[in-house]
Amino acid sequence: MKIRQITKYVLVMALMTGSTLLRPGVSAHQDPAGCTANGGFLGIQVFRSDGSTPIGAGTVESGETIKYQAPDGAVNDVTPGGGIPLVSPGNPFNSALVNYVVSEADVSGGKLQASTQYIGGQSHIGDAHQNLNLGPADIAVNYQDVVLEVTKTALPAFDSECTWDITKEVDVAQHDLLSGDSGTSNYDVTVTSTGCVDSKYRVSGKITIHNPAQFANAVITGVSDSVNGTVATVDCTTDPSFTSFPFNLIPGGTLTCDYTANLPNSSTLTNTATATTSGDVGGGQGTAPVDFTGVNPTTTVNETVNVDDTFFGPLGSCSVGGAPCLFEYERTFTCDEDAGQHDNTATIVETGQTADASVTVICTPREISCTLTQGYWKTHSIKGPAAHPNDTWDLVGGPDATFYLSGKTWLQVFNTAPKGNAYYNLAHQYMAAVLNQLSGASVPSGVQTALNTATTLFETKTPAQIAALKGNNALRKQFIDLAGILGSYNEGDIGPGHCEESNNNISLR
Repeated sequence: MKIRQITKYVLVMALMTGSTLLRPGVSAHQDPAGCTANGGFLGIQVFRSDGSTPIGAGTVESGETIKYQAPDGAVNDVTPGGGIPLVSPGNPFNSALVNYVVSEADVSGGKLQASTQYIGGQSHIGDAHQNLNLGPADIAVNYQDVVLEVTKTALPAFDSECTWDITKEVDVAQHDLLSGDSGTSNYDVTVTSTGCVDSKYRVSGKITIHNPAQFANAVITGVSDSVNGTVATVDCTTDPSFTSFPFNLIPGGTLTCDYTANLPNSSTLTNTATATTSGDVGGGQGTAPVDFTGVNPTTTVNETVNVDDTFFGPLGSCSVGGAPCLFEYERTFTCDEDAGQHDNTATIVETGQTADASVTVICTPREISCTLTQGYWKTHSIKGPAAHPNDTWDLVGGPDATFYLSGKTWLQVFNTAPKGNAYYNLAHQYMAAVLNQLSGASVPSGVQTALNTATTLFETKTPAQIAALKGNNALRKQFIDLAGILGSYNEGDIGPGHCEESNNNISLR
């Protein structure tokens, strides 16, 4: 008969942590007759935390509690079969379950190694004793590495700022008025959009950090974010569960942080969030594209502007979509209270841009004088037909004095119908204006300028030369325009006013 029997032993189970399992020896008394050999067998098993579910080819994670056990596993051959009973108790021997919390520090080559060894036991045949050592017996468990899952959003944004231009014009920049007279100037203020420039590119969003571990806390030491090298500002205090770094994120837990970053332009970039850790749960990264395609400005600065004027006050507003905007108003000046220069400024309130226009008002005191028309002067020379000639004619040499290059006398020119010749249109008004001035009628500066220009023309041009000009010829038009100014003066529309003729007396009307 042969039996393997363990009678005295110490069991040592060594894990990568360096822990050992010791069990005191068990003694046996005299074996029955027929024992012919001694020996033993040693093995090791690993279970889930319930102590009964084998892990086998499965995996374990950091922080998980597993249980090791070293069974005897001996095969006891007894002959004759069913014959001699085993004397030593505890055979086969199963060690107590040994708890172990998985730590990544004990992992080598992706596996968790465990070993058990039987030392210091004795076996015997009859009264003959023999020392017995078994093992080591090894087992490897697959380790599942766990890292943080990091996801993020990226919301690009930018602002736009619109630029503007402003101009201001006035149709009459100078008024030559007599005391009591008024003149009106019309102002045009034009505001034009010169485009909008995008700026203040930025990105913001949320970083979500999830701990997928089933057993271990993730010790987060920091959270950072960058956009192609541009460092973002990260704020985890927006998550109510956050305290400070290092932060313990429980198994299955989530930490959410906010971030913002200023960007140089609207290029499409990659935004990367990084969570770093210490301990067995590794850090992680998450990315999101930063794409401005189809994104509208968050704020458009000066998309609408307001225009103010030093005289009129608020002129109104102008928007980019409605530009250019024209603002019109008029201003009436009265002598003598408005004499002088009137500077006027229009301003874009939001940008401070300005445009100016100036009007000068020249006031001439009214004298005891007035003007008479060409019809009066033509009939009041010494040649009649009026009964009382006006002595002012003497100041030009009388009605027979030669009129410049016309080849005619003053009176002959007066009596020559224009018939389309602008020379005579101007000559008639010119002679009347000169006689009015010589008679003492005041002459506004604008009228004086017209007289001076006409004098120059008559000194160089003949009736035939002007008669040859047709239509809108510039020189012909100049003769007509000057005739209009001097005619207004002679008829009292501008200047001191027209005289009444009554009983041969002349008075201001």
